Amino acid sequence: SAFFAKHRLENRRARKFLLSANQLIFALVVIGYSILAPDSGWVGAFAMAAYLQLFTIRSGRFSQELKRPYLYLVPEPPMKKLLWSLLETFPSAALEALVIFVPVALLLRLTPVELAACFAGRLSFTVVYTAADVAVRRLWGGGLSRMVGALLFLALSFAMILPGLAAAVAAAVGWDGSAAAAVLAMAAANLPLSLLVLFLCRNMLQYAELNNQ
Repeated sequence: SAFFAKHRLENRRARKFLLSANQLIFALVVIGYSILAPDSGWVGAFAMAAYLQLFTIRSGRFSQELKRPYLYLVPEPPMKKLLWSLLETFPSAALEALVIFVPVALLLRLTPVELAACFAGRLSFTVVYTAADVAVRRLWGGGLSRMVGALLFLALSFAMILPGLAAAVAAAVGWDGSAAAAVLAMAAANLPLSLLVLFLCRNMLQYAELNNQ
C-alpha cells in the first residue's frame, strides 16, 4: 500500500489541478462534442470518452515504477503488488468520469440510470485498458519501441472489448434497445475478463527487466 500512497503524493505534487492536463483537455473535448453534436446523444459522448481514454491510460505511475527496482524487491504476493501499484489509476479515472459526464448529463438531460451507466462503463474501460497495458508489458517485456508497444496495446484493447460489445448487443435486444442496459451489460462483461488478464499477468513483478538501466 506504500506504493499507492507514494503515487498519490507524486500526482499531487505534479499537478496544479486534480486531473492532468491531458485529462482536462479530453474532458473538454467530450463536453464540447455534446454541445456541438447533441443529435448523437449520450452514447456518442460515451463512445468518444472511452476512445480518448486510450491515450491517457499508459501514462500512469505504474509505467515509471517498472523502471525502478523497488517494486520487484517487496516480499509480498505478486498479485497483491500488482493491484496496489495500479490502484492510483482508478481514483483519478473516477473523478475524470464525473467531470465529463455530469456536465454531459445536464446538457443532454440524462436520467440517473443513464448517468450511472456512463460512469460504470467509463470505469470498466479503465480496467480493460489497464489490463491490456499490463498484458503488453508482461508478454513482450520492456524492450519494445514506444510505437510498437502502442500498437500492440491498441490491438489487445480492442480484442478485450469484443465480449463486452457482444454483451451490449444482447442486452439492447433483450431490453427493447435500451442504451443504458447495453452499456451496463458491457461494463459487467468487461470487469471479469480484465481481472482474469491481470491474474494471468501477476508474475510480471517477480523478475525485473530493466533494459533502460
